[in-house]
Amino acid sequence: MIPAYTIKTDSTTASGITYIGFCNSVDADDDEPMWAITRVTNDGDDVIVEHADGDGDPDNVWSDRASLNYK
Repeated sequence: MIPAYTIKTDSTTASGITYIGFCNSVDADDDEPMWAITRVTNDGDDVIVEHADGDGDPDNVWSDRASLNYK
């Protein structure tokens, strides 16, 4: 059996930043702490990849992606 995932992207909240969210459920809720969120920042020629809370754990809220702490 292939696991089901929900993947979301957002490149409109902030200029030069793309958020990518991964949830291991097809019934993902944007307001529940079930997301692993990555922030990709384009800074000139540099690309910076950071994870919410500094890890890839699916314990973040997608709706809060812009205000989370990334490392």
